[in-house]
Amino acid sequence: MNTMWAKRDGDRWQTLYGHTRDSLAVAEALTRRPGFSGFCRRHGLDLARFRQILGLVVLFHDAGKGTRSFQEALEAGRAAWDFPHALAVLPLMEAAWRAGPFPFLWGNSPILELLAVAAHHTELHRDLYQNLPNAHRRLDFLLGLEGILRALYEETAPTWGWTAPFPSLSLDRLSQRALEDLSRGLLGLREKVAREVAGMTMAERARFRALYVALLAYLKAADKTASRVFAERARPGTNGPLLPFPLPGLELEALFPDWPADAEERLHRALPSGKDWFEYQKALRNALFPWGMVRAPCGRGKTEAALLWFIRRRKLEGLDRLIWTLPTQVTSNAMRERLAHIFGEERVGLYHGRSSLEHRERIRARLQEHEGPAPLDPDPALELEWAREANFWSEVLAYPLVVTTADHLLYAFVHGFPQADFALGMLQSAAVVFDEVHAYDDQMQAELREAMALLRAMGIPHLIMSATLPDPLIQAARLEDYPLIEDAPGMTRRPFRVLKRERPLIQTEDSGLVIHEDEIAEVLEGYRNGMIQFLIVNTVRKAQALYRWLKSFLPPEDCICLHSRFAYAHRRAKERQIIERLRGERKPFVLVATQVIEVSLDISADRMFTEIAPLDALAQRGGRVNRGGEKPDGLLIVCPVDDPRPYDPERLSRSWAHLGEGAVSYGDLHQWTNQVYEDLEGGMARLPELFAECTLFGPDPAEIRFDEDRGRRYQPRRIEQPTIDVIPHDVWCQLEPGTSPLEFLTPVPLWWLAHSQRNELGWFYTVEHPVSRRTWLICRRPYSEEMGFDEEDLGPVAGGVIYD
Repeated sequence: MNTMWAKRDGDRWQTLYGHTRDSLAVAEALTRRPGFSGFCRRHGLDLARFRQILGLVVLFHDAGKGTRSFQEALEAGRAAWDFPHALAVLPLMEAAWRAGPFPFLWGNSPILELLAVAAHHTELHRDLYQNLPNAHRRLDFLLGLEGILRALYEETAPTWGWTAPFPSLSLDRLSQRALEDLSRGLLGLREKVAREVAGMTMAERARFRALYVALLAYLKAADKTASRVFAERARPGTNGPLLPFPLPGLELEALFPDWPADAEERLHRALPSGKDWFEYQKALRNALFPWGMVRAPCGRGKTEAALLWFIRRRKLEGLDRLIWTLPTQVTSNAMRERLAHIFGEERVGLYHGRSSLEHRERIRARLQEHEGPAPLDPDPALELEWAREANFWSEVLAYPLVVTTADHLLYAFVHGFPQADFALGMLQSAAVVFDEVHAYDDQMQAELREAMALLRAMGIPHLIMSATLPDPLIQAARLEDYPLIEDAPGMTRRPFRVLKRERPLIQTEDSGLVIHEDEIAEVLEGYRNGMIQFLIVNTVRKAQALYRWLKSFLPPEDCICLHSRFAYAHRRAKERQIIERLRGERKPFVLVATQVIEVSLDISADRMFTEIAPLDALAQRGGRVNRGGEKPDGLLIVCPVDDPRPYDPERLSRSWAHLGEGAVSYGDLHQWTNQVYEDLEGGMARLPELFAECTLFGPDPAEIRFDEDRGRRYQPRRIEQPTIDVIPHDVWCQLEPGTSPLEFLTPVPLWWLAHSQRNELGWFYTVEHPVSRRTWLICRRPYSEEMGFDEEDLGPVAGGVIYD
């Protein structure tokens, strides 16, 4: 074993010296970004000292690979899964810090440094490395390891600022220790940390955790990036360093894109021709507060206002990234596309339960646009790998701008996924925008209230935005001290008139759903007059019934049905078709939809027929009528319902009672919404309890949730009706070889499965897919890309209602 290895990929090898030096190069370059100095200022850290600590942690992070067990496994072409190198290095680090002496981040010993290295391939949970299969195995360090570490230390010390001589590590003595000794030592660390944090306040715990996750995030970012460089640049043979040290800024930019220097100019160029910033946008750009609120109507540039705020905060506080949270996957997809158009595809990430499919589709589109004699057509496995890479860096919030759901942010605080601490560490040099914050249920509002308290304790800037933002919600969320900037002129605009009808648009009778033909005749007349019209109802079943009636009168290209119960690929195709159609202003057009169009979609109608909804939701629907208009040229026709589901009956009744008619402003809607929510109280949240439990050690991510959409111990949203993902039988039978079944997952109510089993209807069966190596649940209910699953003959709806 004359050469010590760190990585192997077939006949491509990289030395331990090479990988560690590459990791040091990336880590050092990242400390030159504004987020590093900004984090140090917020937490009163000496910047030079923190840099030295980070460099030392990166230097030692893979030294556990310099053992006989790891090297033998690598040369045999197998994974050393039963010999965790991240655990093996801990006594080496402890000896080095004691003999150095090296600086440490907290207390009087290198606890956080040791734990960051121990967890750099996993989450730091309470059972970490406690049940090893070969716990008796000794470390058996190779004698050449000390020389490698010493050489790297001395070569890079002038840049890192290390001044102490590299210590003697006594490898012979350390080699006699067994893995079980280290497991017990890690358990002792856990107990020591538990005693230390037991007396801390929540704010103190937040700061303590911020120090740990920030250190971990810089280590993991450097390690992962160096590994990516090996995957992309290594050639067969022995690879030493693949990156120069120090790493030039341009090379770091290629690996880790930063915000463009001309970010504000790009934003201004994206304004409509002849337009300038509104006064409230200018006020937000010049605001000095680290956290605050914005209230502005739909179509008045809240997105641009928030970006102006962030660009200023980035300069003042030192920030590397902006995390943009939204209520739904649909709105997240639309926002990512919008922001990528302004700042560049390479700078905008996206993460939610189906985001890997979005990344794969984007990669395909870019390959098809490739200039040359023919578009590139890579191996599907390579295409999938690229999508996974983009999804991973989005999941850990590493892009300059990441669009995600608020759920994902909450799960980062409580070990809710395997990379949660990595993501929380990246959050330490970020700002957060909570967009459309009114759209969450009471449970989620309570969880977000506590998340904002943790953000304040960690010193993370954040902005809350909404078109209505009811005053009772501000009080329930304990945000009275947050400065509020309001688009006062925008709140007085009256873009549409409200007309209340006396009878429902569609209602339930013994024979099923009955549609009132007068309203249909009105829609058809509007179509003949060249209007764009939206029909919004509160359940999927009603949307299908309305669409089924209308499509017999209208050309198929002029009428579309959109709701949440489509296969993912079909739903995204519909969203793009709708946006393209409306951006082109090709009239006439009729869209039948559920609440999926309420939030953040930049589409506009001349007239909308809608069922009554809570007033804040109704205001969002109204935001799709004459969007951006100054005069009441749009019409919002609101109909009562005979069944309040999925909404609270009392809240719906108040909304109908307080909704006025005639030309309506967003100021009116805001005042009426205040009346509807006048008795709103802040609910109980689980976040503080779980955050305390996860201060450092805590539950395994699998204990917190099942997957991206379903919680186990922690469920931020109130689930009115559980769903399960299936693939329609009609789609499954036509899948081509190599096609990913993930693109055709479709949510259906869980009660369908129980109903089918109880009545022996045979609606579902399972099948294995050889390419994906997974078992899929297939649903035999009739399905079409036009309407989704046919729900006309399902009978009475059980339990709650899936409404979007």
